[in-house]
Amino acid sequence: MRRSQQTALDFLFVVTEVIPWFAAVRLAATATERSFLRDVADRLQGEVATVDARQTLLDVREASESVVSGPSLLLVLVAALGAFALMRWMQRARLGGALGAVTLLLASIVALNVLLHLALAGDLQLWDNSGVARFADEPASYFAERFDLQAFLADPALDRPHGAALSLTFMGMVVVWLRFLVAGRTPVTMERALRSFSLGFAAMLLVLVGARAGDVGSLAWYAVLYFVLGVLLLAVGNNTRAQQPTEGVRRTAPWVLSVAGTVALLAVSAMVLGLLAYLDAGRVAAYLANIVGRILGVILIVIITPIFWVVDTVLRFLLPEGMQGIFDNFAPFEPGEQPPEEATGEEDGGLPGWVVDSLKALALAALFYGSYRLARVLLARRQRDEGGEYGEVRAKGGEGAGVGQLLRNLFPRGGRGSGMPDWTRAHQVYRLFARIVRVSDDRGFRRQAGETPLEFAAAGARVLEAPVFTEIAAEFDRARYGRHFPDAARLEPLARALAEWEQAHPATEEMRTRLAGARQPSEVEELGLRIEQAKRAARSTRATAQERPPPRRVNF
Repeated sequence: MRRSQQTALDFLFVVTEVIPWFAAVRLAATATERSFLRDVADRLQGEVATVDARQTLLDVREASESVVSGPSLLLVLVAALGAFALMRWMQRARLGGALGAVTLLLASIVALNVLLHLALAGDLQLWDNSGVARFADEPASYFAERFDLQAFLADPALDRPHGAALSLTFMGMVVVWLRFLVAGRTPVTMERALRSFSLGFAAMLLVLVGARAGDVGSLAWYAVLYFVLGVLLLAVGNNTRAQQPTEGVRRTAPWVLSVAGTVALLAVSAMVLGLLAYLDAGRVAAYLANIVGRILGVILIVIITPIFWVVDTVLRFLLPEGMQGIFDNFAPFEPGEQPPEEATGEEDGGLPGWVVDSLKALALAALFYGSYRLARVLLARRQRDEGGEYGEVRAKGGEGAGVGQLLRNLFPRGGRGSGMPDWTRAHQVYRLFARIVRVSDDRGFRRQAGETPLEFAAAGARVLEAPVFTEIAAEFDRARYGRHFPDAARLEPLARALAEWEQAHPATEEMRTRLAGARQPSEVEELGLRIEQAKRAARSTRATAQERPPPRRVNF
């Protein structure tokens, strides 16, 4: 796979998966913003003494039915691409350990601060911190229970989100950032793209059901965009997985069939949707969506309420005095009721202020340490399952790129296995090819560094008089690089032929001596051979010194 193909696959993967995340955050923020405006409208009922107040009340009620809140698709896309690119850069730069964790943590803090500014201020004027400062200094002005109605009547701000919507937007940005940090740790493959599209498609269906129940109609177009990008992602993933041959006739039939099948599915889907629209099935769908929406609402309340209790308790303990009532608008509000006064640590029975501040400092330190450990965990990953599936390992000799591998080759340790990589045990044809590499090595014919399976099999068939090598290598090449796995009926004759060849050509010292000059050793092998010869010479010298008789004692 070329670098450009992998880059295109990564970009499409991020852009496609961003859409369900964006739709979910947009739906949640819109629902909370409309709830906020309904609460404000209830409070405005007692403030309709003037014509302006009546007009504002009408505007608020209209906005509570049609306002759309939450981050823009561009903001979510920037967050996802930034997190994915950051993790990819750290992987390629091999930043790990404490330095990598600190770098990742600092970069995440800076990026999340930028996202917070964009979520609160709604612009790209990063030099203007008024939006962030206003929310941090006066958080009560963003929530319905302590909302300043007089200031709102003087300057109605219906085009800007408020407390709960802003909080959900920022939490959504944090979740998206963490998700694509995790996604950037491993290369994108066809299997990952298919799994992401399947889960995202189910999530988009749930979001559309919730949007239909909440009358948020702007998300339907994003579902269409997600479906189109998902099909394009799978097409590119399949193209990068099944590489076209550079020589000979190219097999275009599978690609043409896949494209034709995709177009046929799109045509059938369009016909079904058109038929439903012609039969006016929207009424039935709306009725069913309302029922499903009520059920989902009850389920979400049951799930989210305990989480909110825990989060509310933690925030009341950690946040400063001015922000401890950040989620008070969720409490039931009675018209005319005065907001409760904040309790202070100076009252009887309360903890002293320095004790509370010390506990908050310890909690903040624990939060930073937990973030540091999370960054270490994210960077501690090594590609196990997905990273090595399509990676080409041409020869064991190519692994000797470092001093540690050189020493392991010179002083091999005991244990099961023959030094072949773990992926050779995944399929029967892989094990069969590993077997011909092992039996050839036992007979003195080693596979050279950088040698392809077909080149190795052709040389082995000529030198070892084993024509079965070429057939096994051809099946391995089709399975490894074209994903066309042979069945057992095809591999059983090859395994029997290889077993017969092993019996007819046993691994004897005579054969190894005869094949010793068939191939020139590599530089690493030549160095290892010299070290082994030096070790043997040293052992023979010590043995000669031990066999020498002691000198005789002569008495005069």
